[in-house]
Amino acid sequence: MKKIYLVSLLLGSMSLFAQETPTTKTVDTVAGSLVTQKITQEQVLNSEEMKAIALKNQKENEALKKQADKNAKKLQKEQKKFAKEQKRFEKRQSKIASAEKDFAKSKRRLESEQKSFEKNTKKFEKAQSRG
Repeated sequence: MKKIYLVSLLLGSMSLFAQETPTTKTVDTVAGSLVTQKITQEQVLNSEEMKAIALKNQKENEALKKQADKNAKKLQKEQKKFAKEQKRFEKRQSKIASAEKDFAKSKRRLESEQKSFEKNTKKFEKAQSRG
């Protein structure tokens, strides 16, 4: 920016010494240079802002990924725990079913023995009444 001011100062000085006014072309060139320099400065600022935003987004993404990984591990742990409990439950259900089956079998056997006992009791009573 200082260069442009120096150039415009130099051109102005030269025109004073030459007793001429700077041409419109020279003034337009200096003004155009100033506008170009201002645009360049804005682009640099925008570029730096974009870099800062990109860095911020990258850090946020890394934090979110870390949290997601942590949640995934926690979920896996919970799933393992659930699978273990499910297996225990199924084992208990199997034992209950087996016990119910054994109970039904014992009940049938008891009923059969009860009938046999009653039958034998009747035979015994008949035999006693005969003599």
